[in-house]
Amino acid sequence: MNVAIIIAPRFDEATSYTFEWSREIKSLLEHSGYTVIDISGRSVSRNEVEEILKRNPNSIYIHYGHGNEDCHYGSSNEKIVNLKNVNILSNHEVY
Repeated sequence: MNVAIIIAPRFDEATSYTFEWSREIKSLLEHSGYTVIDISGRSVSRNEVEEILKRNPNSIYIHYGHGNEDCHYGSSNEKIVNLKNVNILSNHEVY
């Protein structure tokens, strides 16, 4: 089974747009036969992301939202993936 995890938090004007863009990717993946785990439309916690990635090894990790050179954000102040836990993306395709 092919699994894709879409993380598209929505907590400001910019992430309202990226959330909407993620809906098209979700639809395309579902029509291509992927099981999509969608964590979107709200603030997302680090613990939630870590647990879902651990339960779904070899899945595709898709993040639509804010980030910088060393992290992805799940809310205006919570880093869901950064240098301290980046190893959780090992064996995942990342987009």
